[in-house]
Amino acid sequence: MTDSTEPPSDPYLCILGAASLAWVGRPSHDFTQTQRRILARAALAAPNPVTVDELVDAVWPGGGPASARQAIQNQVSRIRQSAASMDAELIVTASEGYRLELATDAQMLRDGAVEAERILTTGENPEAAFDLADAALQLMRGDPFTDIEHIHGVLGARRTVEAAVAMAENIRVEAAIALGRRAWSLTEAERLASAAPLDECRAANLARALALAGRRGDALATVAEIRRRLRTELGIESGPDIAAVEDEILHGVGSPVPALRRPAPPHLVGRDTELREILRAVAQRRPVRVRGEHGSGVSRMLFEIRGRLIALGVKVVLVRADQHPPSAMSLIEEILDEMGVSVTHSHSALTTFIATLEEATEVRPIALIVDDVHFLGPSVWAAIIAAVAAPYVGVVLGGHGHEVAIEDEAEVVLSPLDLDSIGALSRHRGVTDAARVDWLATHSGGNPLAVQVLAGMMVDGAELAGKPGMTMFSAVTPDVASLVDRLTAHFDADRRRDLDLAAVAGDGFPAEALARVPWPRLPEPPEDLVISADDGTLRFRHGAVQALVYQGIPRGVATDWHYVLGIAAAEVGAAPATVARHLLAAAELDPGRAIDAARAAAMAAGALGAHADAVDWLAQALAVDLTDDPARAIAVSIEYADALRLAGDPSHLDASLSAVRNALEFGDDKLIAAAAFAMLQLGASSIAGDVQAEVSEVAFRAIGAISDPELRAPVQAAASLAWSMTGHADTSRTLFDEAEATAKGPAARLRTLPFAYLAVGRPGDLARRAALATELIELAEAADEPVPLWEGWHLQFSVKMQYGDGPALRECLQQMQRLVGRVGDVGRRWSVLYSAASVAHLDGDLDLSERLATQAFAMFAPVSMSRAAASYYAQLLPLRADQGRLAELRTIVESMVFEQPGVTAWHAAAALILASAGDDAARAQALEHAERALDLAQDDFTWMASHVLGGRAAALLEDATLADRYLRRLEPWADLICWQGTCSYGPIADVLAELSDVLGAADAAESYRARADALRERLSAATI
Repeated sequence: MTDSTEPPSDPYLCILGAASLAWVGRPSHDFTQTQRRILARAALAAPNPVTVDELVDAVWPGGGPASARQAIQNQVSRIRQSAASMDAELIVTASEGYRLELATDAQMLRDGAVEAERILTTGENPEAAFDLADAALQLMRGDPFTDIEHIHGVLGARRTVEAAVAMAENIRVEAAIALGRRAWSLTEAERLASAAPLDECRAANLARALALAGRRGDALATVAEIRRRLRTELGIESGPDIAAVEDEILHGVGSPVPALRRPAPPHLVGRDTELREILRAVAQRRPVRVRGEHGSGVSRMLFEIRGRLIALGVKVVLVRADQHPPSAMSLIEEILDEMGVSVTHSHSALTTFIATLEEATEVRPIALIVDDVHFLGPSVWAAIIAAVAAPYVGVVLGGHGHEVAIEDEAEVVLSPLDLDSIGALSRHRGVTDAARVDWLATHSGGNPLAVQVLAGMMVDGAELAGKPGMTMFSAVTPDVASLVDRLTAHFDADRRRDLDLAAVAGDGFPAEALARVPWPRLPEPPEDLVISADDGTLRFRHGAVQALVYQGIPRGVATDWHYVLGIAAAEVGAAPATVARHLLAAAELDPGRAIDAARAAAMAAGALGAHADAVDWLAQALAVDLTDDPARAIAVSIEYADALRLAGDPSHLDASLSAVRNALEFGDDKLIAAAAFAMLQLGASSIAGDVQAEVSEVAFRAIGAISDPELRAPVQAAASLAWSMTGHADTSRTLFDEAEATAKGPAARLRTLPFAYLAVGRPGDLARRAALATELIELAEAADEPVPLWEGWHLQFSVKMQYGDGPALRECLQQMQRLVGRVGDVGRRWSVLYSAASVAHLDGDLDLSERLATQAFAMFAPVSMSRAAASYYAQLLPLRADQGRLAELRTIVESMVFEQPGVTAWHAAAALILASAGDDAARAQALEHAERALDLAQDDFTWMASHVLGGRAAALLEDATLADRYLRRLEPWADLICWQGTCSYGPIADVLAELSDVLGAADAAESYRARADALRERLSAATI
């Protein structure tokens, strides 16, 4: 570097933070995560080339796919294309692989520090040395090589950068002292010395800064303190730097402070109190809400907080919510991308988010900063609130309104800026009149554009927007409304129409859609102070402009514009939420179209797992007057009730019952079938214990009212689910059998067969169950229907588990995980977690199995607490048995016996736990429960678990009569694995071996154990 004031004009690669391409006068170019890793790895090797194998290791830490080398070549080609479009040659082919062609900001930082030191050493130009060191330090944007933290060698490279930073910081302070900058040099010297209390160079600079400030006594005390610490803590004497500074102080150095020739580094003047308050709350792990009116500098404050936290070693993710986001989950996906996590089909953004945060905080603390939270949807809000509870995660939220409350949050309200006092401070610091407006925009704690415009309006003799200027820092501080008035007062009718249209469209509206609207003239400079569409969407440079302009538009005009914009957005394929937002605002003009748009937005949100957003869209649709279209109103109410269920809202059952009753009253077969089918899905209508009276009454009314058998069959099948854990196994079975016999066409069978999972669950049904699973998969693949395809693999998983086919059941789980991202409502995600927990149990990872089961319980409890609890404790039972901790479950299982009398497996579980206790009182109770489990066992999917658990209890009790009864019932199924809907209790042959021991049949016991071992080997499971 040769110029101390101008940054480089050539492009360079930024690797101090996420890799990007940057140069002066043009916006930086960002790359994908894969491309960033390639570039960062090439930069780490520079100036030497990096091999393709090394790039594969950088991109795929756990090992790349078979096509990894080809993928690397494709990504390098794309990098070159991006760079070539900007007249930059970034990466070239070398004989050993690829070589980085451009300089990096890390290299520029080191070169800048070295050159600054050379200049300072000559003593010719300390200001040039200061500027060079300062410019080098401004290159720091984040952790060096953050994209490839896992690569060996990054730690050493980071230490090199840290050394360069320390060098530049020290030189900058020395230069500031030479220039006589008392306040700044003292503050910075104190900070640096505090960060490295045994650094002699920094202690010397602090002593010099204190002497410059007239505090010679404190300066000498600093010298004495560093000598003492070096001697007592390290056993060494101080070096020549300390002796030299002591000599300078004693013989009197320093001169009057010269005129300030350069403003201090960026700092939020007038916001010290708020900064301290926010940082204190973050340190206390309290969520912080930063709020203020438009122009008060909320965004500027968040950016400052980001820098402060990065300096403290915190990993910071700063994102901004959009008024028109691409999807309901786009902000969460953006956060995950910033953390280097890709969202896959098998894991939604919501399910990945908290797990990613918790994993990342194992390395270091994380601060999540979200701006414009008044634009957040309910699903993202739920994720943010969940993040607050994660360990070592700080959350700072900025906005302009009263959004969702968060427990124990600290609120910091930013008041409007006092430009008078800030201006006085700028004069005190020696800022020239020519530079004062820029100084205000850079250093004040307000919105930079607002401050710059307001200050510019008040400069003597200035002209802006056709208005004469005022005396700077007059007694009256203009508010944001006056800013908008002054910016727009000179607009002609056409330009004002453009502005009104933009205000109605809103921030982030697609520019291509705006171009389809009459008079689509986007503003040109100098009006780009108001709006800009450079990135393909409409953007306001100041949030207040949109709000204030919109308020001034007559309601009828705004409604017309909303309608036109909604149609235009739909025509260009904009996000469904963008279309719906505008058409709902104009619902009075076309209610049907507005409702359909809201339904489409709900569907798009639901597909991403953002079911709370789907509820919100459908609630808005229901608020539209549909008096003249009752069929559509019922259809929306059905979707609304189902969205509530998927969102885990306990009110979904009431909404479902209401929808079915309305459909019955209307009398349309399709609506009745849709409403009843939705009500009977896995949720509050399918409790464990006994069927709800209202559900029973409404379900049978609906089944009787549907005349079309193809429509009736899926409803009957779904009804079997409601009776599956209620002590009415015959009703559940009959409902499904009639449905399966009635459903003839592929569409009806695709919706009917999934309910075989619980209805066809007896041991003797296994062959039929396998046939139905195969048929369902074949039908779903032929129809390209992901929902029944997932259900088919789910059904097949239970078949392969019972047959003991380990490879096949693991393949089923992979298929379910692959599909759940596309069809993953709360019930299916719950089931996938339990299936994964079962496989983890087979693999011997009991901790993972329990963790997955706990996640599943938390996910499904709001939907149906009884089903969630039954599945969770059924899963814990075999885990606690393997751990020898069955006694821990005694109280909860006894309560389950009482609360869910229709599930006789709980009696068998209680018998096993009590039999394990070993005392006489518990033995008597265990015998009673074991006999009851035999006598009351339901001929349903819990039959096998009841007998396996009861049989183990009988073996522990060594009761021959009881053992013989259990053995006779279980013996026909000796070569099966016991599967209880969500968990496995192991080979039935194991229980038969234990029972044979009690009966004195040693040869039979040995034979059964051999059969059990064979099953375990087929399952690749040593622990069950």
